[in-house]
Amino acid sequence: MIYDFSWYLREHDGPATRFAVPPELEDRFIELVGEVVRSLDPDVVEHHTVTFLTPVWVDLLAHAYRDPSWRPAAVDRCYADEAMRLVRLTYRYAGSGPSEEVLQDGVHVEPAWAKTRALTYFNRTPLHERILWVPMDGSLEVRLDGTAVAIRAERSPKKAPRYRRPGRWRRGRLKALILGAVRRVREPASRLLARSIFRRRYREAWVLMDRVTDADDNAERLYEFVRRERPDINAWFVLEPGSPDFRRLQHAGEARLVAYGSFAWTMLLLNASWVISSHADQGVAAPPQILDLIPAPTWKFGFLQHGITKDDLSTWLNTRRIDLFVVSTEPELASVIGDGTNYVVTAKETRNTGLPRFDRLLAKAATVSEAEQDRVIIAPTWRTWLTLPNIARQRRRELRDEFWVSDYMTAWLALLNSPEIAAAVRSRGWRLGFMPHPNFQHVLEEISMPDHVEALAFADTDVQGLYARCSLLITDYSSVAFNLAYLDRPIVYYQFDRDRVLGGGHLGRKGYFEYERDGFGPVVTDHEAAVAAIVASIERGPRPMADYAARIATTFPTRDGRACERVVAAVEELSRPWARDGAP
Repeated sequence: MIYDFSWYLREHDGPATRFAVPPELEDRFIELVGEVVRSLDPDVVEHHTVTFLTPVWVDLLAHAYRDPSWRPAAVDRCYADEAMRLVRLTYRYAGSGPSEEVLQDGVHVEPAWAKTRALTYFNRTPLHERILWVPMDGSLEVRLDGTAVAIRAERSPKKAPRYRRPGRWRRGRLKALILGAVRRVREPASRLLARSIFRRRYREAWVLMDRVTDADDNAERLYEFVRRERPDINAWFVLEPGSPDFRRLQHAGEARLVAYGSFAWTMLLLNASWVISSHADQGVAAPPQILDLIPAPTWKFGFLQHGITKDDLSTWLNTRRIDLFVVSTEPELASVIGDGTNYVVTAKETRNTGLPRFDRLLAKAATVSEAEQDRVIIAPTWRTWLTLPNIARQRRRELRDEFWVSDYMTAWLALLNSPEIAAAVRSRGWRLGFMPHPNFQHVLEEISMPDHVEALAFADTDVQGLYARCSLLITDYSSVAFNLAYLDRPIVYYQFDRDRVLGGGHLGRKGYFEYERDGFGPVVTDHEAAVAAIVASIERGPRPMADYAARIATTFPTRDGRACERVVAAVEELSRPWARDGAP
């Protein structure tokens, strides 16, 4: 029963939800879930080893749906922030929260930061999780409802044993022994080399990168700022050798460019104090090549984001340790750190600084007159169900065969071939361009587009310069819309498959952002309405209607070109000991 139920939980916590309970069956479904869970022995759940179970799932199956006021016998000591001299404690409970007291050397202390996270499953919240950041010096004690509870090491996910035939098991065991011996030799040797010969060069380095194979995003913009304004910071930029952006930076004479996967990159990371990136993939945040040498990352990870988060990406991002989480709007901030939200990050890690690339975007736009804003850009995002599973380090996602006959391709090709849109663009003397998501960029090489449509590739293109000249953006759910809204440009959302996407079929889950309520332009769901909205916007010119302009002003009250400065200040704040009075 535990094994079978784990698949419901695995499906629920996956990046794209393919399982959903119809609303009319939710009450009965939860009633049956409760019956199943109450039939399980909590001790059996705690010692289960047949299949993978996260600690949250263990508590859910052992304690939820049975005791409406369950309290834990221990809190988990997750990990310490050595730089800030703080430790992260967590515990889960059912019902209303217990009274909580933290003592340090017998004296009551308030947590530096605290949050209550909702553990929502199947549209119900059977458990909550309390997250506390408390000073790590001295003897700690936690009391719940007046009773002292144990402080234990954080529980690891339960991993099922792998089955192997006897011969294969012996070979696997021999291989593990050999690799273990190699690691025991390589780890101290690598650390010794990094901390001696290469220590002076890479000491306390900030490692900045966007994707492994691409730059020209928030990390590169931040790197440019740091090199220009803060030469006292030991900053380096990382890219895969041979990639177009690597060649671009190499030809520009960038002296602090390091090849991903190289020996220099290894020495750099073993000395780094921060890895800062617009992406949170494992190959960026915690590369397996480095974790073959050391048991865990010795650096902090700063997540600049690729765009503004409007969907709930907690099931993905909660699997990463993020020490700095950059956001750009107050609603986005509240959706991440607020009590009752799903993210494990708190106000300790999260800062509303704005995206670093916004600074350069504003500067670019300031050089473009309204008469030069002559590009209509069609920029849809991608779909998980139209791509094959990603392969590590692969440069692009491969498409499923059905991509070419999908509703996705049919809808966007119909817009590109619309005679009404072509006539409206031509009457204004504007140009029409098609810029699919980076995961779908290679379709530009394989589709036939009308002569009046320009293929817009990210490679070898100044994308921010392109946005500065944009007179209208047509998208579906892409966060590119925030970039153009930041410049007060009109937007049309074409969402022909919104039920599937917003129902969890793509990455993430529905978040705080309601397109009709919060979006920066009209939302349409069929071809005729899309054509009408696009033509009307072209005829009005490159400025949003008054209602949408007001939304933009509310969303971005501060557009001062100082986002990079604020990010650097946040990294420095999170690099020094925390003090209750705010003093360094």
